[in-house]
Amino acid sequence: MPPCNVGGFWVATMAFSLSGSLAGIRLFIGAYIGRKILKTEVLKALEKIEFTNVKEASPVTPKKLY
Repeated sequence: MPPCNVGGFWVATMAFSLSGSLAGIRLFIGAYIGRKILKTEVLKALEKIEFTNVKEASPVTPKKLY
């Protein structure tokens, strides 16, 4: 059984139903709101990390494979 976004958007769009276009608009709005929420949560998490205590490391050089 396909997931509900397939049934609500793709199948209705192929049948030229208005509900397919509306489902697509709602999916786009939900993705936009989800991106905003995710961005604010990531920025809040980055604020809690202290980057001042990071030790400087030597650069990584690739190993020769021959």
